[in-house]
Amino acid sequence: SEAQIRDIDYYVLLMMIAEARENYTQQKDEEDEEGDIRRSLKFIKDKLMISQLNTVQNDRMSMMREMSADRSEAQIREIKHHTIHKDARKSPYVGTDIQRTLLADRNVPWEVAFPYNPPDFTEPDILKNSDKFSVDPSNPHNIIGGFNQIVDIDGDEVDRVSFCGTYQVVEGVPLNPRGRTGLSGRGQLSRWGPNHTAEPIVTRWARDINNEQVLLSGHPVLEFVGIFLKESRKWAIPGGLIRHGEQLTTALKREFGEDALGSTELDPDQKEHVRLMLREHLALGIAVYKGYVDDPRNTDNAWVESHAINYHDGLGTSFSMFPLRTSSEGESLQAEWITLDRNLDLYGNHEWILEKVCFHRHAYNPFSSSAKKQLPVVAT
Repeated sequence: SEAQIRDIDYYVLLMMIAEARENYTQQKDEEDEEGDIRRSLKFIKDKLMISQLNTVQNDRMSMMREMSADRSEAQIREIKHHTIHKDARKSPYVGTDIQRTLLADRNVPWEVAFPYNPPDFTEPDILKNSDKFSVDPSNPHNIIGGFNQIVDIDGDEVDRVSFCGTYQVVEGVPLNPRGRTGLSGRGQLSRWGPNHTAEPIVTRWARDINNEQVLLSGHPVLEFVGIFLKESRKWAIPGGLIRHGEQLTTALKREFGEDALGSTELDPDQKEHVRLMLREHLALGIAVYKGYVDDPRNTDNAWVESHAINYHDGLGTSFSMFPLRTSSEGESLQAEWITLDRNLDLYGNHEWILEKVCFHRHAYNPFSSSAKKQLPVVAT
């Protein structure tokens, strides 16, 4: 009947719907499964890529660390070149027959324990100086002001602070911040602990017979006012101890006047002329070094530290007028304009200080390893 047909059609329709739903569900499950697989594969791929990237990054970081370690090691070696003093351990002690205790480089630092009983020496003539602000007493416990301090005494500044930082004081005696020297006491130095010096480096450009700048490797060559030291037979930058209460600029002018111009031997009119010249020309300079000096006078308990200031005459019209000393009075045999040359025998760490001048002035550096190997000697 018509009603039965309708029931059958409705039943078939329900079956079709159920089949379609089942097919849809199955297809959806397959799609979900396929999606899950795709997602899983993508996850695995991403993990592999991340792992690869991490491996590459780790390799790069490891390489960078190795390169950094190599650079650091190279820098340490370079620092040690200036850190482990050499001249301060040479025997005999300058101007005497006193032999220092022989030290291997590894035994220089105070942190290294080993049997050490060096000779003790303080120059007797220094102790005869009655100026308590210039020369310390023989006993370091009786000094004016404390170690590692700047103390004002009646308007005069007593500076016992080191450029190297805080130094050790053991049983009231200061220890050289660069380590052992093989000699205790104060040697020929005026003060226990740091002895601050002022070193005026007066420079100009080297010029040929046509008054043109001399160039090497594309850089102008420097000349400096050097003094020749009788005892060590070396060339040195003028300089000396800064007096208690003395300003750095005053000390720089005084030292250059005494060492390079022989101002102490001049008559009053000449001294005044030199004073005016120094005031005019030694006004503006650049600081090229402030720190420890590897000086042969250093001991375990007294050492030299320098303020090195460069005054440069770019036109060659001012410092060339200075009447440099030619006498052999005192420690300085003579003062001359010296062309910076790789064969110069320079005092203490003055070669290293002059290298810094070359750097600041963009000048030819004859002391670099490449220059020493490749370039000819400059006549002086």
